[in-house]
Amino acid sequence: MVHWTRFDPSEFELEFNESKLAAHDISVDEAAEVLWSGFHPLRDKGYADRYRLLGRTDTGRPVELVASCLESEGCVSLRGAAMKSHKQTLTDDQIEAEVLATRGDPSAWESLAFVPPSTSPRPAWMMRHKHLEVAARFHVLSVLHRLGAEANLALAQTDNVDITMLGKSGHAITIDVKTLQGTREWFVDQFSARKYHYLVFVEFARRTDDPAVAPRVYVVASEKLRKLLSRRKLTSVSLDLLNSELAAHEAWQIIMTEQAA
Repeated sequence: MVHWTRFDPSEFELEFNESKLAAHDISVDEAAEVLWSGFHPLRDKGYADRYRLLGRTDTGRPVELVASCLESEGCVSLRGAAMKSHKQTLTDDQIEAEVLATRGDPSAWESLAFVPPSTSPRPAWMMRHKHLEVAARFHVLSVLHRLGAEANLALAQTDNVDITMLGKSGHAITIDVKTLQGTREWFVDQFSARKYHYLVFVEFARRTDDPAVAPRVYVVASEKLRKLLSRRKLTSVSLDLLNSELAAHEAWQIIMTEQAA
């Protein structure tokens, strides 16, 4: 049994079931972010070593993990939504089915004290998403320059601005770059909706170790996106919907038509 009051993820052997996470559009990095960012554990009253961990990723996306903990020779192994264990009597699918069956029953789960964010350094493998965010910004910047735009990284800008350009009438064109990996669903987070402000979604494949595989890009005007989300009352939106509703796939022309000559 894990003592959550003194839980430190850096002291645990974390083994993630990547295929199970992927089925729920959760990356390994996102699952790990929950463990480092603080979460609310719920213990299954029917199993001493089974928990639900309710938390958020670094971008604020709510995530629920299913974890079981096995102690063997002083080593604790966590399984999360689901994480693999070295020995178990039930498969991950069976565990998931049992959890879903009791998930809505408060009497089946014991609420434990909130686990605060960890002060331990994050392992290097958790920094992949930060590298992808940088790669996404430079990919957008590279394409804009290939198209002849005078675009610049906005290193000191606030208000969700990553790239700036000069518009036809001297106004500023601003771009907010959103990075997605292994999912085609964007969970709506804070963004500004105003004239001449655009969101560019850069979608990387789940595996990013092949530089020959280029990301796919979806470009939308912020005001049109706000209207779409409001009209449909969406808290998440798929790239397919952005393309069908706003013709967003590789729609660089909506930015380029506004740039200064």
